[in-house]
Amino acid sequence: MPEEGPVMILAKVRDPRLVTIRRGGTLTDSDHHLFALWAASRAEHVLDLFESARPEDPRSRQAISLSPGKIGTSQLGAGLSVKRRRSRAD
Repeated sequence: MPEEGPVMILAKVRDPRLVTIRRGGTLTDSDHHLFALWAASRAEHVLDLFESARPEDPRSRQAISLSPGKIGTSQLGAGLSVKRRRSRAD
């Protein structure tokens, strides 16, 4: 029998809005970077919940620590607001 490991939940078809242009999606590299920073920032807010449920599992903290450079929430919010205004203008 194969060794069982952690279960990953991934969509069979990826949303092209969340895939970079160079991989066939519609997301620019800079927007992808901004999205990754936002996701890491949000994950930090609930990290304690994950660690209290599974204190022996270091994967959540490791994943957040591997995210691209850290920026302040205010900078991130401003960047997302600019992106939203641009997309509405198009």
